Parts: sequence; C-alpha cells; structure tokens
Amino acid sequence: MARNLLISSLALCSLVHGASFNIPARHESGRHPVGKRSTATDPAGLDSALYWYSSFSVGDSGPLSLLVDTGSSDILIDPGYYKPSTNVKPYITKKYAIEYEGVTKAGEGFELINGTALLDNVTVGGLTVKHQALANITAYKFFDLDGAQAPHRALARDGIIGFGSQNGSTFTPQAESWFYNLCAQKSVDECRFGLAFGTNRTGQVVLGKFDSALTEGTVVPVKQVPSDGIQYLTTGDVTLDNKIVSKNQTFVMDVGTNNIQGPIGPSQHIFDLLGYATQLSTSNQTGTVNKVVNASFPCAKPPVLGFSFPAESQLKKGEKATIFNVSPTVWDTEPVGHGNCTSVLVGTNFLTNESAPIPTMWLLGAAFFAGHYIDFDIASSTVSYANLKNPATGM
Repeated sequence: MARNLLISSLALCSLVHGASFNIPARHESGRHPVGKRSTATDPAGLDSALYWYSSFSVGDSGPLSLLVDTGSSDILIDPGYYKPSTNVKPYITKKYAIEYEGVTKAGEGFELINGTALLDNVTVGGLTVKHQALANITAYKFFDLDGAQAPHRALARDGIIGFGSQNGSTFTPQAESWFYNLCAQKSVDECRFGLAFGTNRTGQVVLGKFDSALTEGTVVPVKQVPSDGIQYLTTGDVTLDNKIVSKNQTFVMDVGTNNIQGPIGPSQHIFDLLGYATQLSTSNQTGTVNKVVNASFPCAKPPVLGFSFPAESQLKKGEKATIFNVSPTVWDTEPVGHGNCTSVLVGTNFLTNESAPIPTMWLLGAAFFAGHYIDFDIASSTVSYANLKNPATGM
C-alpha cells in the first residue's frame, strides 16, 4: 500500500523477448499473522488464511516460496533462505528497515524488521531481472503484542514479492519492482499480469497476457482511480444478496492481504442487515485511534456479499454492471466454535486514517480473488474482472 513498498533504479538484462506464460501458484492456510507487511493501512492477521504463494529463484537460493502481493512492490526474504549469486551488489543504501503495525489477529502490536539491501538476480519461467532490489532480513522483533504469542519467523513461508509500482517503494532511494522491470526490459508481450486463483488451493499467475481461456462470461475492465502512492485502485458498488447496499465505493486490489476490509459504517450496516453479532476493538499505539469491527456467523450459512463493476453511476446507456460475489467456500476459514466462523469481512478505519483519506475506501484481499480472474494491465492503467471458467482450480 501507500506506505510500505520497495524498489530501485536497476541495471536490466534483456533476455527472452515477447514472452507470455503462466506459472503455478498455491494457497496456504498458515497461521503466521504477518503474511505481508501490516500497517495502519491494512492490518494483515485479522484472519489467518487465504495467502497465495508462487515459486521464484532469488540469487542462488533456488526456488523460494514467496507470497504474491499486489499491495506492495517489495521483495523481502526471511532469514536463512537467501544465498547470493556471483552477480550480487550492495544497494545504494545498504541497510534496510521496516516496521509493521497491527500484527496480531486483533490488529495490535508491532514488528520491526532489519536487513541488508541488495541487488541480485530474480528469475521465474526462464525470465531474469539482474540487479533486482531485495531485502535479506537479518533480524526482527515483535513487541506490544498484548499477550499474543510472537511468531517464530519474520514473514510467512520464505518471504514476499510485490507486483506494485515504484511509488510504493520502501527502499531509499525508491526502486522498481521485479515485474515492472520485466516490462522495462521488454521480456513480456504486454505489460500486464493476471491472477487466477481457485477455491481449492490451486491457481496460477499469468505474465504478459490476458488469458481468456481461463475466464467465463463477461470481462469487465475498470480504469484505475488516480492516486498518489496507492496502487490498483478502482471504483464500484457493494452488493448483498445481489442488491446494491453501498454505492460509489473505492477498492484497493490487494491479494497480499487475506481478508476484505471496509469502512466502519458500511461494514457495520452489512452486519446489521445480516443480523450478525459484532465486536468493536480499539487501539491507540501510534497516537491515532484505530478501530476494527469483527463479526461472527453460522459457518454453514455464508452471506452473498459481492462487488459490482462498473459503478452504477458510471454506466453508459445500455450498459449493465456485473456482480462478482465472494465465493461461499472462503467464509469458513476461521471457525470460532459452536458452528460459528469469523467473517472474512471486517470493518476498519485503517484506510481512512491515512494522511489523504478516502472515506469510501475498501481493501479487497485474497478472499475476493478466490474464484475470479483479476487482470492488471499496467500500460492502460486498467484492472479487469472476470469469473474463472474453473473457479475451483483456476486452471
């Protein structure tokens, strides 16, 4: 998101030109609360599943299982996994540090990460960016966890790879992301990627093309909303039981966060319409009062929550919007006992607490991506939505 990202101006290597291909991805339901960076903008760990990983080679480390993230531009590698290649170079600023906020399931606590900033090879599918900025984590510390148990590693699995732009970089000076560098060296046919994540823990990342063979029905392209620093921002409506309940909302497409986060008011309204019991928790660890509204519901009766594109207010004459409902299979990922589950929708004021708040801003995380094909066309600043032909597998 706007505050935490990573990047650099790099020496690029032109390799395979005009390539486009798909790489496998898989869903993991690990319990590590920091699946990605977690800030006052988007507290990962409000639920504990639905992260997606794919295999990348970094330096001479061999295949690493990295969390795929559209909400950042970073490559961060957990301690002990990174092995430098003979091409490794120090980054301009050799030290790297980042602080994550809201690292417990209740949205509290901090993690401080320190590491070494480097330039090294990053490869997938035979395509390599040389001298790609990355952070090799060397130390981390959790604090103010309010009694919660600290994880035994800095990040989930082997680390994280961001697909965002340079605007989100947390390197000094800012660096470019791995995918944007692939585009700059013209290693892909088109500067776009798609995420086809199924509901049964299989899926794929599509690089350099829109793979229409994976989709079924209407494909809805939506122009991104211009924003300083926030990436992949679109506008649409929120639906419940296929009826609009919140119009002209703004959505951050962030697969590296596992749940769906909405503003406090609209989220509470949805919970009230559904008759769900809710719980409000607050924290004031950084001088700003942060609020989180969680809800529980009968696991066997998931709601029909959806997001409609384009927004009704943006429809042209004769045009119809398409509703993309959250898959019923993702709602039971966090059972709390007695047949009840914690909702993958939470209400927060994290996004609207930012220095340039958008009161209507939602974060659509991995729970929304499941069963859908989401295409990110960098060249046209467009995000396209479609249903997967095989929503279970994404294949």
